[in-house]
Amino acid sequence: MMKTTLQALRNRIGRDGVLLIVLSTFIWALMESLAGLMVTQGNSHDLLFQTVWVRYGTHLVFMTLVFIPRQSQRLLQTTRFRLQLLRPLTMIGMPLCFILGTGKLSATNVFTVFWLIPILTLGLAAILLRERVPGHYWMTVLVSFIGILFIFHPNRQILSGYALLPLISALCFSLYLVMTRMLQEEWTPTSLFYSALVVFVPWSFALPSFWQPLGWLNLLIMATIGLLGYVTLYCLDKACESTSISKLAFFLYTQPIFQIALHALLFHSYPGAGALLGCLVLLITGTYFLILDNRRIPGPSL
Repeated sequence: MMKTTLQALRNRIGRDGVLLIVLSTFIWALMESLAGLMVTQGNSHDLLFQTVWVRYGTHLVFMTLVFIPRQSQRLLQTTRFRLQLLRPLTMIGMPLCFILGTGKLSATNVFTVFWLIPILTLGLAAILLRERVPGHYWMTVLVSFIGILFIFHPNRQILSGYALLPLISALCFSLYLVMTRMLQEEWTPTSLFYSALVVFVPWSFALPSFWQPLGWLNLLIMATIGLLGYVTLYCLDKACESTSISKLAFFLYTQPIFQIALHALLFHSYPGAGALLGCLVLLITGTYFLILDNRRIPGPSL
């Protein structure tokens, strides 16, 4: 009975982790869609750098107002101080390399390389976390990447050396997930506070190099992205706490599907046949993943 109860609890926690990461990818897609509403004034890359600065600044202000008055001691208390400082560095490298990549490559090539994230995450989970990665996890993410190729339709430019920039960006995000799993015993707001602080401070030093006047609409959108960004990272962190990274990696591929759906809904920018085929590949492999994964879960003994 006790064994059955523990197994049921593990299964429930695993499902909760999947739901949380899917929710995080939906909010992530919503943030990307909101960014599309911003009015470009001057250098578009400077606007992206500003968005990152305002996004983490809003995140930091929000946490300061909510947690510092009553839980300041707990918010700053950590037993993994070095890791709390190291993990946010990946959130500096991720947007930095991504933005620099868009200056050298087309957006389709950048996104194609960036979505190697689930594959990289499985590899890092096996190497750094010693997770046992089932064969069908590898199979589904590799086949799903074919769907990514259909969605973004990269060209030969993807073979240039500049493709290292989005690859480093993808590696940074995968490392963030792995280190989040390492911090699973830490209080989630503590980890999120250190993340915002460590990203915001160095980004602020660079602020004069990319600052341009902001209209009220852009500032409002950026602040909204900041609040949504906090929720996204919270859901992502809780998902990584609740189940193995290797189990969650595939579900990151729900983000491009949400992105396409939101663009069609908000901007009436409808996907072509290739993108629809790519989404179909992701949905089929996702269904296959769930079927195989559920078969691996033993049912309760009677």
